[in-house]
Amino acid sequence: MGWLERIGFLGSRRRRRELGKLESEIGAVTAERDAYLRQRDVALGERNEFLRQRDIAIGERNELLRQRDIALAERNALRHLRETNPEASSLRPERREGSPGLTFLANRFGSDKGDAVGNAHDYTALYSFLLEAWRNDEFQMLELGLQRAAGAPTAYLDPKRQVSDVPSVRMWLEFFPRAHCYGFDCADFTGISVPRFTFIRGDVGNRRDLERLANTLPPLRLIVDDASHASYHQQIAFATLFAKLESNGLYIIEDVDYQPAYEAELPACLKTHEVFGRFLDGGSLALPDSAGQLASLIRNVFVHRGASSGESSGPMKLIAVAKR
Repeated sequence: MGWLERIGFLGSRRRRRELGKLESEIGAVTAERDAYLRQRDVALGERNEFLRQRDIAIGERNELLRQRDIALAERNALRHLRETNPEASSLRPERREGSPGLTFLANRFGSDKGDAVGNAHDYTALYSFLLEAWRNDEFQMLELGLQRAAGAPTAYLDPKRQVSDVPSVRMWLEFFPRAHCYGFDCADFTGISVPRFTFIRGDVGNRRDLERLANTLPPLRLIVDDASHASYHQQIAFATLFAKLESNGLYIIEDVDYQPAYEAELPACLKTHEVFGRFLDGGSLALPDSAGQLASLIRNVFVHRGASSGESSGPMKLIAVAKR
């Protein structure tokens, strides 16, 4: 082997050693990287499990708060029954064999007052206790707003909107087999025929329509406002219709934690939950253009709040006003 060949051989052997060393270093770095990635994945998995457990704990706490609110509402309702009817503690309505519960009926007929349809407010958990004593009574009731409107909130105000059913009316009439339900809505429900149901067409934001409704109706035991949810509409309806209730009747306003965006275009007024919050605090009733004597007709106000994750109470969601 010549000296040039020897030099080339030695150079290639040195390069091989250097390449081998470099490959070893790369392998070590790769192993360290893989170990780091495994540790990172383990840490991410532990964090995700912690977050999952936290969400479960929050859900359980919120459910406990919801059950607490229901229990408080039931206690207040029982107190109301005892105050207005000394014999209420001994009353046990005769249940039809196999009578379905109110939540089941809401879900069956497609009302979001239950716990499975639409916004699933689960108001029926409160109603079934609050109204059970009336289940087999003969009485008249009114529901404002008969079917959720699809699309934008303003769709509810469209008198030409398409309608297909009266889900909550069917729920009420199945639960109260001797009751008669009147329904009020700006859309046309005359094509829907249900026994013991009378439809009256009108706009909940129109005082003349509300006065016409009041003059048409017989005395009522129950009024449920599930109409536009605009504060001004809720309050002028209450001011016009509350006097139609029988003594010890209930006027219920749903979804007071929500107001549609178009509320800003209506006459200025307090939010409905603020009106009744102030009444509970001081006894005054600040309704738009309404005489103050309505306050003297109120026996009690029951409030259902949404679950709260903090120390403060959750928002009012539903208000039930009992008449003297």
